[in-house]
Amino acid sequence: MKIRTLSIAFIIIVSLIPLFDLLKPGVYISHDFGEHSARLASFYESLSQGNIIPRWAGNLNHGYGHPVFMFLYPLTNYLGSLIHFLGLSIVDSIKTLFAVSYIFSGLFMYLWIEKLWGRKAGLVAAILYLFAPYRFVDLYVRASLGEHLAFLFVPMVCWLITLLAKTGKNKFSILTGISLALLILSHNALSLVFLPLIFIYSIYLILALTKKKKTLIIQLLISLLIGFALSAFFWIPAFFEGKYTLREIVTDKEIFFSNYIFWKELFISKWGWGQSALNGSQSGFYVALGWIQILVFLLSIIFVIKSKKPERYFVILIILCFLFSAFLTTSSSKFIVEYIPLLTTFQFPWRLLAVPVFCASILGSFCVKSVKVKNQTVLILGIVIFAVLSNSSFWHIKGISGQYPDSFWINSYKGTTETGESTPLWTIRFQEKDPVAKVQAVQGTLESIEISNWQFENHQYILQTKASTRIADNTLYFPGWKVFVNGKDAAIEFQDENWRGIITYDVPAGKSNIVVQFTDTKIRKLANIITFGAVILIFFWCLIFFLKNEEK
Repeated sequence: MKIRTLSIAFIIIVSLIPLFDLLKPGVYISHDFGEHSARLASFYESLSQGNIIPRWAGNLNHGYGHPVFMFLYPLTNYLGSLIHFLGLSIVDSIKTLFAVSYIFSGLFMYLWIEKLWGRKAGLVAAILYLFAPYRFVDLYVRASLGEHLAFLFVPMVCWLITLLAKTGKNKFSILTGISLALLILSHNALSLVFLPLIFIYSIYLILALTKKKKTLIIQLLISLLIGFALSAFFWIPAFFEGKYTLREIVTDKEIFFSNYIFWKELFISKWGWGQSALNGSQSGFYVALGWIQILVFLLSIIFVIKSKKPERYFVILIILCFLFSAFLTTSSSKFIVEYIPLLTTFQFPWRLLAVPVFCASILGSFCVKSVKVKNQTVLILGIVIFAVLSNSSFWHIKGISGQYPDSFWINSYKGTTETGESTPLWTIRFQEKDPVAKVQAVQGTLESIEISNWQFENHQYILQTKASTRIADNTLYFPGWKVFVNGKDAAIEFQDENWRGIITYDVPAGKSNIVVQFTDTKIRKLANIITFGAVILIFFWCLIFFLKNEEK
């Protein structure tokens, strides 16, 4: 236990070294940090208004609102909101989440591999996982908070699956399901990337690590059901209602193809803060695999050839995953995308560099496990020193773009926090200016308006008109918005060419009490019920489990 504690302490201390630039005040120059700040501020505001599952960002898109929360991973915003609630600013909450995610990703990688192959192998796996070039691209260049968080939950899932296989205890089946849900909620694309790897690992455990194969299969299926059920409130509406958005703009083949990289860039690239490495031009950011990752990959091939132990088959599959994922980042794989268009949902081929990062950590730990005990210390020191020092030039930001109060992100930020892929397809991609007023007349004359409530998902006001009048509630329409005029459901028109995508409706002459609400569609209600049902079942299982232990 003492040695284990020292190993964990070492990982924590070493993982702090690359994070010092996060202490610099302000928003650092990156692709997405500002967008994450605005998104978190809007999400937190929606939570403050009583929306347990925020779906509508009412302040974004020049105040016309946006359904961005329905389609972009919510876990970063839930965790960021918790940190912000505890007293940190919006910007510092995001930096804290970046730091905590980074540190714990290494710790869970250590816990997993330690349980699988031992403490020394776990230590190497953690260092390789933490000190991979792409991790710093995510942190300091792209500021991709969702991807960064997903790196935490992949080893967590594998660790819990290992505990489940070794102990057979049902509690680990529940915990595996919860961790799988967290992975799905942390990043849409990366969860799809890593689920096949988790499946491969599960098959290995079933075949090699347990005698109760049928029991483990059932437990893993239960974990899978729990994971998808707990995250259903997000992925079901995102999947089925994405057809109402401009999502094709980020899954376009030509955009995907234009972001391929040259083979040589996997070995030799340059550090930069550009938007992408378009057509392998090296005009973007670092897209190399990393020299230490390549080294352990080559060493693992030698060791797996010599090995006669059951894990060699699992390691062979990991080697193939490393190669295949690297191959998919290059234009040589273009023919595969033609046959599997689903790959374009990853948006950029270089995003698949996350897979070699994960695979190299496993391969490095396998190398340590495979050498003789007397040589392990030398190999461990070599890998750790090389991994840390070879990445030292990546531990910095480009600079600070500015310092902004929390009020800026909720009141002054005008964008959508994305490239417009979640914009309703019947409106323009981005609104260009603020509306003249929250509510105005489209046809006829509006004598007066008294707004009593204007929250993200609920607008209440009183209108006074002399004659029948068409009104515009300057909010983008999306399925779920409803208008009630004097308590009665009113028809919504959102395809007027002059008010494209805006909620418009008719009111009679005189005084009208108006309520405009963003409600759950049938598919959202079903998704909520599935998630709520899963939470209730887990709660009662935990209660029963606790009572049984108390009796003992």
